[in-house]
Amino acid sequence: MLYRVTDEELAQPYNFGMGVDFVEENKLNMVGMCLDRESYLLGQMGLMRRALGYEGMKYDMNADISY
Repeated sequence: MLYRVTDEELAQPYNFGMGVDFVEENKLNMVGMCLDRESYLLGQMGLMRRALGYEGMKYDMNADISY
């Protein structure tokens, strides 16, 4: 459960193979990279759906929930 992780744990080094000087390879940045990758893939799924003639991604809103 990510909400229980401390700042100290997230700052721990974690090698994820970027190999660039301007990206610190730690657990926090790894989580960020994973989230970014997932959002990219969701966008690609929407594009694929449209290319195949289906409706693209949509988000249903429930008016009964206070967002």
